[in-house]
Amino acid sequence: MADHWDNAVAESFFRTLKCEMANHTYFATRAAARLATFEYIEGCGAARAVQPPTETFSIELPHA
Repeated sequence: MADHWDNAVAESFFRTLKCEMANHTYFATRAAARLATFEYIEGCGAARAVQPPTETFSIELPHA
């Protein structure tokens, strides 16, 4: 059971964000960093929305 203080999902997201974008980019202004972050998040969502599921599940029913 997860407790309400568990923020592993958020920590994982920000670690990925830093590794894939922020650590490799210099931002001249805070606004530029904010815009790049927004575009990164929007791009992740769009990429996931068009990807087909990677796993399929099948259920075998017993013969009656």
